[in-house]
Formats: sequence, C-alpha cells, structure tokens
Amino acid sequence: MPLVCYVPPGELNPGGLSGRIAGPLGGWVVGRDYEMCRRINEKTGFAVYSPCYDITSHWEPEEKRGIPASWIRGVYRYAKEKMKHRFLYLVGFSGGGAVASSQLVDYPDKMVQGLVVISGPVAEGGPHTSAAFYADRINVRTLLVYGKRDGYNRGVDKWMETTRQSKTRVDKLYYEGGHDYGERDSSFKLVTNAVVDWLKKIAWPAGALTLRKRRKHTRARSP
Repeated sequence: MPLVCYVPPGELNPGGLSGRIAGPLGGWVVGRDYEMCRRINEKTGFAVYSPCYDITSHWEPEEKRGIPASWIRGVYRYAKEKMKHRFLYLVGFSGGGAVASSQLVDYPDKMVQGLVVISGPVAEGGPHTSAAFYADRINVRTLLVYGKRDGYNRGVDKWMETTRQSKTRVDKLYYEGGHDYGERDSSFKLVTNAVVDWLKKIAWPAGALTLRKRRKHTRARSP
C-alpha cells in the first residue's frame, strides 16, 4: 500500500530566526488539514502520515544559496523501516508545499513517486521557498495547485520554465480564490477531489507493476 505524507502549513522564520520553517506550531492548524488527510485515506485507500517539522538551513558557498537541513530523511526511514512502504507520495499545503518541494530538491529518494504542492511559496528566493528555481532536480511527477488570486501562484510559471527541458511531467490546476480556504469552502472540495484523482491516476502503474511482479513470483513458485 502506498503512503501519503501530508505536510501541513507552517510559519516561516518563527521567533525571528531567519532560515527556519516550522509547523504546525499548534497541532492541526485548521480542520481543513485533518479533513484533507481523512478524504485522501478514505477515497484512495492509501495510508496517510502527517508529521510536524522544524527545519533550519545553512549557507552553501559552492551553490551560493541557503540549503535546508535534511528533515525528509526521517520521513523516508519511517516509511521504509517502520511502516514497510515501498512507495511514497508527498502532499504539502502552503508552507508544507514549500517544505515538501525544497526537501526533494536536495534529498531525493527513489521511493517518492509523486509530489503535490498546494498554494506553496516556491519562488520566493529563501532556503525553504526556492524549489521552483531548482525544479529540474525533482524527478517525480508533480501537481501544482494554486488559487487564481493567490500571490504565490507566480511559482507555477517559474516551475514550468525551470522544467521546460525536463522529462518529468508537471500538471497544474487553478481554482477560484486566494491563498487560503476552509474545509467548508467550494475550493476545498475541488482541490481535494483533484488531488485524490491525481494520486490514484499516477499510483496505478506502480501498483499494477507490483501486482504483476507478485503474480510472476507466485507462478514461478507453483509446482
């Protein structure tokens, strides 16, 4: 069974500490995040995991940019060693989208099969918010979901520009509205259904491959 890691919204530079992102600082920020996870689990059958995070960064002179500390390797260990999952899908909202994408830039893993960024600040130039500039390093199929009135949606154009020569497929979806919405808003239903349908669509080949391997292995062992 695939595992979806839902990375909830967070706060950039909390406590005035530059180069840090943390979230959610008070548990679930709003019911939207819990409901998003519940619906993904219910409609796909995938396991869902939603961790907290508190990530610093360091300056890398050779690349001339701030690089986030490795947080996602803990997610990989949890998925592989504790939960025994082979396939991982990352879904991040707002600051969580920035975290999921920026971590994949510098700490990829072949178990990651897909990335969903919902309203994420990915073209802002900071150590956790620059994934759009380096999106050609993210070699997994990606879905970018943004409100038409969300100031962060400039990240879509930058992401598409960066990956223009890449073989990695990038899908995009715009919804009516701004950056934020609640679980009772019409945007929530549209976004949730789109994310669920997209996850099921891209996960099918991996699941089919696993099933074919199992059948082949079973036939090989049959007398």
